[in-house]
Amino acid sequence: MIPISQGRSRRATLAGAVCALLVTGTALTGCSEDPDEGTNGVGRLSADEIQGRAQKAATAAGTVRLHGTVVAGERTYTLDMRLKGQGAVGSLSAKGRRSVCCGSTTSCI
Repeated sequence: MIPISQGRSRRATLAGAVCALLVTGTALTGCSEDPDEGTNGVGRLSADEIQGRAQKAATAAGTVRLHGTVVAGERTYTLDMRLKGQGAVGSLSAKGRRSVCCGSTTSCI
């Protein structure tokens, strides 16, 4: 019989335990709940399907509101616009300055 050192035995035990945890974790991951549960389900769609649905909804809408903050590089823009077929009303803010837009030709003040 070949003697096995305690260090080698510990490493083998540790490696076996790590493998068992990985296999168990992988198996349990497959049993986890639906990651899209409680959402609108858009996360399951392809990019083309999302684009098609968005275009259809925008075409059917009488008005569209764009509201939010966009960070581009080191600049931050805050947008709050209501758009409809005949014009737009809203504001755009950047660097502490705010522009208000309104009218059928979207002239800014």
